Amino acid sequence: MSEENKFLMPNEPQKFTRKDFDNILLHMENIGGSDVYLQSGDQVIIDVSGFKRKVTKKPISIDSMEVITKSLQGDNAIGRLNSGEPIDDELEIKLDINGELRRFRFRLNFTGTKKHGKDSIQATIRSIPVTPPPLEKIGLSRDHFIYKNFFPMQGLVVVTGPTGSGKSTLMASCVAELISEEFANRVINTYEAPIEFVYDEIYSPSCLVSQSSVPQHVSTFKRAIENSLRRKPEIIIVGEMRDAETIAAAIEAAQTGHLVIGTSHTNGVPETIRRLINTFGAAERESRQADIIDSMQLIVAQRLLKTTDEKRVAVREHLKFDQKTKERLLTSNALRINVETRKILEEKNISMLEEAREKYEQGIILESDYIDLENTFAFEKEK
Repeated sequence: MSEENKFLMPNEPQKFTRKDFDNILLHMENIGGSDVYLQSGDQVIIDVSGFKRKVTKKPISIDSMEVITKSLQGDNAIGRLNSGEPIDDELEIKLDINGELRRFRFRLNFTGTKKHGKDSIQATIRSIPVTPPPLEKIGLSRDHFIYKNFFPMQGLVVVTGPTGSGKSTLMASCVAELISEEFANRVINTYEAPIEFVYDEIYSPSCLVSQSSVPQHVSTFKRAIENSLRRKPEIIIVGEMRDAETIAAAIEAAQTGHLVIGTSHTNGVPETIRRLINTFGAAERESRQADIIDSMQLIVAQRLLKTTDEKRVAVREHLKFDQKTKERLLTSNALRINVETRKILEEKNISMLEEAREKYEQGIILESDYIDLENTFAFEKEK
């Protein structure tokens, strides 16, 4: 069987129904995929370890995409998409795997598009393991520096990386490990859009985890943090810290004795600090720079790179904000704080590029991915 044909979906239908959609998800599980891409007028594509595999011979029709969209999101879904409202949701179903019904979770996005001059729909379906993977499976352990510093008593911890880099997985695996400890004794409130990993199948002898979806259960991440302060948690987890109001609320919670853990979409530790500061207007950046650095405890940046055996492996960089690091960054110009932070990482020999270089020299990752990463960080180096 050719490389192309071995990924094809068996018994491909002429038109896709909701049942056929479930079969696509089942096929993704069978071939070890992580994401399905559906677009009117194109073949169905499944991401397998970063490689985009076409799994149907024929393109999916506009009618089939509308049938699938309505069956998952209701009869008004097409109108919402055509009026400029993308749809984000989660899906939990049971699929038959070798005669056994197993629970599966997925993150969904539907977006209106244009294809061949006609209104079209593009859907991205991301597989989410029901229970977070153990630390060992993502290259960490209880003794790893990142996990040992992931849950300080208070302050900010940020996990960052581009879309699909495993941020949520890393965060959820750390939470799962913590709540399984006998004497952890934490109340944890999570706010996500939508909820991804769940913890209801993990035995927790001393922790309470409460998960809320934004905007279903609470309207915004800012209001979620404000709400959480009334619920007496030790840990507040924020799905995404991307606007000034959310970041300001997170800082306030961190300064009042809570641990706030959140995610951001940046390329690395240095860019994360600059992005958080630059979210605010020019008039308040200086004061916010001081607040952010003073509250920050740990930033972990992660990417997934393709390996030579057609899998993916995480490469990371992390920075613990000890007093010396904070003093150095507090005196740095906000416009060049990323350059100063990159210097710190390189001095400590803990940059993502250094970890990627080691994996490349060991023959683990593809040369193309290593070069792309090298080019990504080139702009942060001084001329």
